[in-house]
Amino acid sequence: MSERDDLKARAAELKLDFAPNLSTAKLAELVAEAEAAPSGDDGGNAFEDALAGVAASRENAEQSGGTDTAEPAFHGRKFLRVVGPEKGFRRAGRKFGADPVDIPLDELSADQELALKRERRLITSIHVEGVSD
Repeated sequence: MSERDDLKARAAELKLDFAPNLSTAKLAELVAEAEAAPSGDDGGNAFEDALAGVAASRENAEQSGGTDTAEPAFHGRKFLRVVGPEKGFRRAGRKFGADPVDIPLDELSADQELALKRERRLITSIHVEGVSD
């Protein structure tokens, strides 16, 4: 089994999401970070945890019989984080380099979002404002 296959298997055990075009070196970093995470970290998805918190606060407001719905504890916008090659690369009318570029999803057309996600020279991930990485 190759080093990359070992890393992919370990990433699967840790339930890590990563782009198929992620370099072996970056995959090794991702796995190392996840393994070094504090033991209290269950490896859960911060976005899903935030959504669960909003659902719980709404459910509590409904059960308490209040007519005012509780303001959700979470108000972030979704955005696409894009990292490109060191020398730079253009796609969807924007330039990407080694520094991450955050683009709110509501500023991208469906075609632009798809073009960014499918581009093999870019690493993309969905994030939410206010939710820690």
